[in-house]
Amino acid sequence: MSFKAPQSVACVIGLKRELQEPWLRKPDEPSAAAEGLRQQTANLQGSRAQMRGIATHTQEMCANTAVATGMKGATKVMGAMNKQMAPAKQAKVIQEFQRQSTQMDMTIEMMSDAIDVL
Repeated sequence: MSFKAPQSVACVIGLKRELQEPWLRKPDEPSAAAEGLRQQTANLQGSRAQMRGIATHTQEMCANTAVATGMKGATKVMGAMNKQMAPAKQAKVIQEFQRQSTQMDMTIEMMSDAIDVL
């Protein structure tokens, strides 16, 4: 049974070997291990960006849930207040007040006309 090292460990070992034996590669071309390590770094950065995006979306969903829960509570409170205030009853009270106010205005006008005649 043989142990197979992960690819990143193999890249690091390859880089160390190339640093110790620089005559094995041409001076102008990058080493295969360095290129592999560069590619793994790029992949890791892409994965990190995706994870940050997922975390942001998760936070947004949590905030939306909290807002929805708050709206649910507000709706219940408004419904309870609506039942307690009885809008139909309030409308009748307002109409009665308007009727009495109009009657009072007419009475005041008649009294002021009667005083003016004297």
